[in-house]
Amino acid sequence: MNRTVTILLTTAVLAATMCGCAAKAEDKPSSWTIDFDGNATTGYSWESEIADEAVLTQTSAEYVDGNSDGAVGAGGVFRFTFDAAGPGTTTVTFSYARSWETVAPLITAVYEVTADEKLTITAKQISYTENKGTAGSGTGRPTNDETLLQTANDVAAAMKAQDFSALADYVHPEKGVTFTPYSAVNFETDRMVARADVEHFLSDDEEHHWGAYDGSGEAMELTNQAYWDAFVWNTDYSQADQISANEIVQTGNSMENLQEAYPDAVFVDYHFDQLDPQYEGMDWCSLKLVFEEYDGGLYLVGVVHGQWTI
Repeated sequence: MNRTVTILLTTAVLAATMCGCAAKAEDKPSSWTIDFDGNATTGYSWESEIADEAVLTQTSAEYVDGNSDGAVGAGGVFRFTFDAAGPGTTTVTFSYARSWETVAPLITAVYEVTADEKLTITAKQISYTENKGTAGSGTGRPTNDETLLQTANDVAAAMKAQDFSALADYVHPEKGVTFTPYSAVNFETDRMVARADVEHFLSDDEEHHWGAYDGSGEAMELTNQAYWDAFVWNTDYSQADQISANEIVQTGNSMENLQEAYPDAVFVDYHFDQLDPQYEGMDWCSLKLVFEEYDGGLYLVGVVHGQWTI
């Protein structure tokens, strides 16, 4: 039997393909393969739990990366395969969650699986639950990491292309976007650029104050282009080693206060472990894109650069 079930969810798209092939008594037990769409770069993964392993055993579980075209943070497929162990009926519970969080899974899907006397498998979904209030629990922040990651990737694409007209569309209409050169957010010294000014960002060739240089403490007076090249797109973050939603990948000597400075925000950290092997990681760097909800959407409020500092 071949059957395809697709369930559209706010936080993820659940696509399940079930196959059970008729078997003769002397044939091997039939197998059942099911796929779930997900995105491992967000820290979430699908896990399975079989109620009765006398009926069903899991033979494999893998993540198939969908990043075939080089897209930043592209999702993929979590694939599970099971074999019939004996006749009977059991349930399999699939959960989409982060392993380190103690809150309820973002999504739970339950399937009823039956193996007949010939160990032919049939399966059907009997329930699914979407928990909207667990991710980022206690912060009041948006919970949809799929939407967050897609928005951040769109912003990163505009940054890579230096398409400031497109970038301006993502900037918060009221708060603008604040640029932070060294991890520690300081609204008194970091430069805020209004949405209207982002569209013409590179046409402004005057020097502006962006804070102070690490080590020397000298005032950072740079043109928009010079700051952009040194503290925003200093490398191609679309090819980052790691991309993390709402988790800071690496910290250095500079204070990391992003979550305190933006308590109602969500963010994506684009991180390189190193740029040149000869420096053995002392040239690590990151770009954190910070968003807040406004009028039903996510808007850019902060661009925080991180790097190895003295």
